[in-house]
Amino acid sequence: MLASENPKPEAIAFQKLMIETNNILNQQARLKHDYFSKRVGVLLEDDVADALCYCSKGTPFEGTIIKVSGQKFPDIIANKLYGVEVKSTKGNHWTSTGSSILETTRVQDIKRIYMTFGKLGGNPIEFISKPYEHPGETIFDKMHISYDELREKDNPIAPVAEYYRSLLKPGESLWWAGDTPEEKVVPMKLTLWKGLPLDVKTNLKSKALAFIPELFGNGSNKYNKLIISEYGVVSPSTRDMFSAGGQIKVLVNRQEYTNVPRIIGHIVDNAKIINEVLDTTEPRILKAHWGFYDDLLSPRNNWIKLATHYSQNRILDKLLKEILEHYIGAMVINNALEFPKGITQIKETMDYSNYGR
Repeated sequence: MLASENPKPEAIAFQKLMIETNNILNQQARLKHDYFSKRVGVLLEDDVADALCYCSKGTPFEGTIIKVSGQKFPDIIANKLYGVEVKSTKGNHWTSTGSSILETTRVQDIKRIYMTFGKLGGNPIEFISKPYEHPGETIFDKMHISYDELREKDNPIAPVAEYYRSLLKPGESLWWAGDTPEEKVVPMKLTLWKGLPLDVKTNLKSKALAFIPELFGNGSNKYNKLIISEYGVVSPSTRDMFSAGGQIKVLVNRQEYTNVPRIIGHIVDNAKIINEVLDTTEPRILKAHWGFYDDLLSPRNNWIKLATHYSQNRILDKLLKEILEHYIGAMVINNALEFPKGITQIKETMDYSNYGR
């Protein structure tokens, strides 16, 4: 990377450089239509960098134009203070995929950034260069916050997610931000459920049961939103995850219960994980997931109340309540996460294909 010892130039000087660079790019595009129509990505970055170098001769920016290698923001820097982010489209329009507002790869000490946008699908091919925060009506305008104010926040994604949540219709959610007040950066790479290791599947199913008691009724849509928004996992057959394998028998207080839905087997097998999630998650987060929270009840008892509520007309409420209290609620009395002794799962029997439908 090149360095510069030139005095720090004023922003107006960089603005003038960008105007001249934009003019040169448009002149070249009219002369070399076929050439520029194929210049996308890093190739176009090279062209913009070359134009900046040419126009910087005799200015404070001469010898300081650097195309930054790797996944850095912005693509080109000048005099270690100013930057240019290059965007383009192969279409005949002025829209393209957005940039990251998190700017986790932002080059340090860059104070002012321009965006140079190339419309490569039109005739003529055209370029526009504007300050990064003013390419048109942007999300910053709609949120009534400046670009610099947003990027300097400790958690810049939070106000953006809040804005987009205000636009959601009933039943919609933000897969990339989740539905809780606890903002997370979701993996951009989606993973198929079938490709996950068994222990990861078990962990996700247990967390889903803790956060979505609707699964005892019909909460498959909410489950899909959870595993996508929180973990970047996609599953095409949510219902089978909790009902496949048939019915089971369980022992509770020496009483054997038969024809119990397979979802109860997940409670039996993974009560320790479910309890740990309930015990360590803040009530405000549980309320955000559940849409309900009784401050007079413990998290576990809140969960039991909701699970039995959603199971109405699907399995015997009294039976479900007794099983849940034994595997979940009984541990509240003991104030321990250990799996209760003397409780065993017997065996699986017939299919329970109608459960949850």
